[in-house]
Amino acid sequence: MTSQQLTASISSSSDPAITQLLRIGANADGKFTLSSYLQPPYDIRVSSPHFLTVKATNLDITSSINLALANGDANGDGLVNLFDYVVLDTHFNSGDPLADLDGDGSVNLFDYVVVDKNFGAKGD
Repeated sequence: MTSQQLTASISSSSDPAITQLLRIGANADGKFTLSSYLQPPYDIRVSSPHFLTVKATNLDITSSINLALANGDANGDGLVNLFDYVVLDTHFNSGDPLADLDGDGSVNLFDYVVVDKNFGAKGD
């Protein structure tokens, strides 16, 4: 299992122009703790390279929430589609981390499986 850098953007639900960006990383148990100077409720956007962005709205982050990021967006356009295969084709047999979707250190056939699994998914 590889670690993945996540970026969280917390906005005030009442005024989306007020935003706080946080860099977060997974604890050993896979859970995150976010603290914000903003008053709840919050809108939270979580993103990571080659994963689709997820948005959850009107949350009070003192409680637990579950967000799942879908992998496979190799070109970063917010969709898992044919253009992601083009990125894999271009970087095949390289170690490019942006095209290495499964985190094994190499762009190979296993990365195509990641795109296949999430094909058609759309980020927020």
